[in-house]
Amino acid sequence: MAATKSKEELIDRYVYAVTSILPAGQRADIEQDVRGLIQDMLDERAQGREANAAIVEEVLKELGNPRKLAAQYREKKRYLIGPELFDLYWVVMKVVGFWSMVGITIAFGIKIFLDPSNTLKLFIEYIGVSLFTVVMQVFGWVTIIFAIIEYTGVKATDIGRKKKGAWHPSELPPIPGTGARIRLSGTVVSMMFTIFFFVLFVYSNLFGVHLHVGSSAYTYIPFWDQDIIKQLLPFFFGWLALYILREVAKLIFGQWTKRLVLYTLALDIIIFIMYVFLFADQSIWNPSFMNELLAAGAVTKNEIASTDSYTTVSRIWEIVQDRALLVIAIVMIVENVANFYRATRRRTSTKEHMAS
Repeated sequence: MAATKSKEELIDRYVYAVTSILPAGQRADIEQDVRGLIQDMLDERAQGREANAAIVEEVLKELGNPRKLAAQYREKKRYLIGPELFDLYWVVMKVVGFWSMVGITIAFGIKIFLDPSNTLKLFIEYIGVSLFTVVMQVFGWVTIIFAIIEYTGVKATDIGRKKKGAWHPSELPPIPGTGARIRLSGTVVSMMFTIFFFVLFVYSNLFGVHLHVGSSAYTYIPFWDQDIIKQLLPFFFGWLALYILREVAKLIFGQWTKRLVLYTLALDIIIFIMYVFLFADQSIWNPSFMNELLAAGAVTKNEIASTDSYTTVSRIWEIVQDRALLVIAIVMIVENVANFYRATRRRTSTKEHMAS
């Protein structure tokens, strides 16, 4: 049987639930304000007696859902997406937009370095096509994600709730430990690397073999079929949108729970199906990769010898193509197992805390 929560624990949980979703610079002042408000209401109800846990529950119930109270403390009212989601929307938009532009700029720099004779053409392409396309796609996809969340009625106030109807203090979750808490900085870094890789993958000549054999001209041999990459551009933006949606879900929940693990698992299954579609017929790989290596003099073919550099590299290239999907699957499985462990450890720690 779960131990009854003390009045101090109830107040601490409520204050944390209010302040944890507010900007860091406002939390200390608002925490002091909320605690003062709770104390004034307790003094009024107790009328000189010592307030017990039942009175604390009545006060917290009167104050209402802590997320709604937090919304009242926000400095500005914004309604583009909705007051409960706009702050998170703006954080994600700034992170995704900034790192998309950084990635496009680096991709442009790589192209200039590899082909300085076409600087003007590449610059026009950078400003008029790549930068504009990425900025518009990023703005569109992030806005669509949050608009869908808003439209479907998935509110931050309802996340993690098991009961319907009026909010009650008994619904206050324990303050998460360090391992279970999802920090904004970690999610931002995850989004940053995802966007960075995406932009460099789609818009740069970074992924391939760069050669300068002897006195021959500089040669770049891509791993991917560049025409297929261009044809699948909407597909890749959809893939990026799913990754962003996964990170947004983590920020909305704020801590690892069983429900969040199921959400991220469902999204990962969809993403993996997209990977299967991408690698199913091997068309994304450069079909003339080995022949281009041979023509550039990077490998040699010896018809007499049993092995040569062409045969060795060709075998490695076939293994890479055949095992790429397996490696992706292993990484995603390990990540989801780790997420499940975080959620399980959180629940175990909660039970131990309540029993103590």
